[in-house]
Amino acid sequence: MANPDYTAQDVPTWAANLDSMVSLKAVGEIENPLLELPLLNSLAFSKGLGSMSFSRSSLATYIDRYGVVQDVGVDVPRFEKNGFLSESSRTNELEHNNDFSQGVWTKTQSSLGTAVTGPDGVGSSADKLQENTTGNIHFLRQTVLTLSPSDVVSGSAYVKQDEKTWAWMRVQSRDNVQHSVYLNLATGAIGTLLGLTASQVRVRTLADGWYWLAIDGVDIVTGGTDPFMDIAIADGDGLASYTGAGTTNGIQVSRAQFEVGAFASSEISTAGAPVTRNGEVSTDITIVGNIGLQINPGTILIDADINGLVPTPGQQIAMSISGEAKRTINASTFGGAARVSWADVNIQGGGAPPIETTRRYGITFDGTTVKFFIDGLLIGSDIPSSFAVLGTDINIGAIHGHVTNLRIYEGALSDRQMAVA
Repeated sequence: MANPDYTAQDVPTWAANLDSMVSLKAVGEIENPLLELPLLNSLAFSKGLGSMSFSRSSLATYIDRYGVVQDVGVDVPRFEKNGFLSESSRTNELEHNNDFSQGVWTKTQSSLGTAVTGPDGVGSSADKLQENTTGNIHFLRQTVLTLSPSDVVSGSAYVKQDEKTWAWMRVQSRDNVQHSVYLNLATGAIGTLLGLTASQVRVRTLADGWYWLAIDGVDIVTGGTDPFMDIAIADGDGLASYTGAGTTNGIQVSRAQFEVGAFASSEISTAGAPVTRNGEVSTDITIVGNIGLQINPGTILIDADINGLVPTPGQQIAMSISGEAKRTINASTFGGAARVSWADVNIQGGGAPPIETTRRYGITFDGTTVKFFIDGLLIGSDIPSSFAVLGTDINIGAIHGHVTNLRIYEGALSDRQMAVA
């Protein structure tokens, strides 16, 4: 609900415009949670008390709200435009992922020009990929030998226009099938796809003309070809092979990534070997105290999005109570739907969560009935056969996405209150 600065004389008009079943008392209850944790740019509580802990035992990167890539240290939380970023463990299989001068990168019908300012805003932190005069594809390539036929992989890179305004990126599987996308670097528009569906390609617009381009979920399968990733200059949509004009023409490239996973994650910087970013597991943010005990009965509301659907048999947990497998909100599960678990009941529905779209997940428990809401709409309800409170601490994370806000109330909000909360 919007919360404008009403004057005293405005209150009767405001109240009259409310649904007749939502009283000012009910609105007051919505505005006064036991605990509120906005997660747009810090771990600070706006309401309530408790101690907060966070951990991630590795370096990491993220795109800040201004569209600039940031590198952060161990145990430093990341806040993107959509809120607190949480990811599980991933490994960038590429070596020297941001140093394309290294021998592991094959430059074919291409060369590197003068280094340029990268998506992190740092001078000389990215490369210019230049075409030669050959009539063929002008590209960078790194072959990855560490993958098995059962792996599903994703590739990503940062790209920017220079003299050329189209880029082409390809992930090749072992059966020699290419999975590629063209990107208009002047507009950010996706062009021709080959071996991919529209849902397998994502683009994010950054500052200073940079784009993050990702190919999601390519099956490596079996075959005689070693998997590889190409980043190429294109002469237009569908025109990866052309006669170049020489080294005056090219595009800018930075921070490539090739990882096992159904969708691409944040960039992991590497040098002479693959590097793993350790996961932010479901204990990455822990609110310590007796909160778990105080919400029986109670209400939980959490705003979260996901960067991709985890394939079977995974779950993406937005919130859980430590020590309990029975009080969790999952942003997505096998079956492509959101799910809440409470005691011995599971309520699942709402369809496959949309990618990179914030939804509000809610649970109410009045001591008898559990109800599950998405964006204020009742998804389902059930009655647990028994319930005993064991855990006390709230854990947030492990969703491969963002959490924007968490609110906890003593007592169950009504269906009408949940619709506007």
